[in-house]
Amino acid sequence: HHPDLWQAFRRTLAELRALEPVLTAEGEARTWVERPAAEREVHLWEKRLAERTVIIAVNRDRDAGAVHFEPRWIPADSTVRVEFEDREVRLQGVSLADTFGPLEAHVYSWTAPGP
Repeated sequence: HHPDLWQAFRRTLAELRALEPVLTAEGEARTWVERPAAEREVHLWEKRLAERTVIIAVNRDRDAGAVHFEPRWIPADSTVRVEFEDREVRLQGVSLADTFGPLEAHVYSWTAPGP
């Protein structure tokens, strides 16, 4: 009876299935919270795999806004892919900056260059 909600649920489930190999793989992970403004939080999870680093960032607030954060395992001035969004973001030095809609999540992926 709620086609928009059902479609959002199906999209979220497909994204989780696509991320399952990353979520279950061996690798070092860390979590932290960025507070870009009073009463605003963006929760982050970063995982380093053998040749790839993935970051999941979630704006837990109902307000839109920007955030800057420093990934631990992505080299300075690298370009990361924003999964499921068909776009890329370039780090400025060691800082990644992006904007978030209300309650929005982004998944960033960086793959080490080949030999």
